[in-house]
Amino acid sequence: GLKIGADQEAWSVHQDAQIEFQRDHRLCFVAKGINPDHQNQARIKSSMPNAWSLIGQVEAQVNDDDTVNFYFKKEHHLMTVLEGGPYKYIGWMIVLDRWSNMRYPSFLRYIPFWIKINKLHAMYQKIGIVNSIGSKLGHVDEVLITEQIKTHLPEVWVKVDFDVDSTITLARSVEIMPNTPPVELEFKNTGLQKLCTTCGSFKHGYEVCPKVDDDREQSFYHCS
Repeated sequence: GLKIGADQEAWSVHQDAQIEFQRDHRLCFVAKGINPDHQNQARIKSSMPNAWSLIGQVEAQVNDDDTVNFYFKKEHHLMTVLEGGPYKYIGWMIVLDRWSNMRYPSFLRYIPFWIKINKLHAMYQKIGIVNSIGSKLGHVDEVLITEQIKTHLPEVWVKVDFDVDSTITLARSVEIMPNTPPVELEFKNTGLQKLCTTCGSFKHGYEVCPKVDDDREQSFYHCS
């Protein structure tokens, strides 16, 4: 169609309208499904208030970029939801972030996980060592080491911000001290349900994993 005026100087919305828009989004966060093949944003919009036990307390709007804005009436409801993650829809992860963080590169990029570290020898259960191991999984926000109480064995936990573009690690050999055999540790992510069982990505299922095609291609070239 005609675009008369498109090559002229851009207009700017009046400042009072911009301020009002920002004020309307003060108690707003944005949600996005990580696996678009399995997650529908309209259904995320309708289902999540029920998952948070906040029916009637939050309004939602699907955006053109396949994200969903959730508007809260009370700040403590918003904070409770943000701190209670991670969240998922039909088993696949959802990433949340405050609308006010939209201008930052980290927007909608990280999911907070509590990760239990198993098989770490008791003598290595120290804050510095656990923090170092946790840093391989994501940005460490907190370290928790519990002591043995009666029949409850000690546990080692880290809370990390996990990059949604990364892949999950469920086990890894770790050299803790020089000239000592590596220890094979196992990692259990609280709240994690569905992921690609081939590469560990949240963004697709194993049936469409590009790594499967890469492995097949490498096998073909090797055989030929």
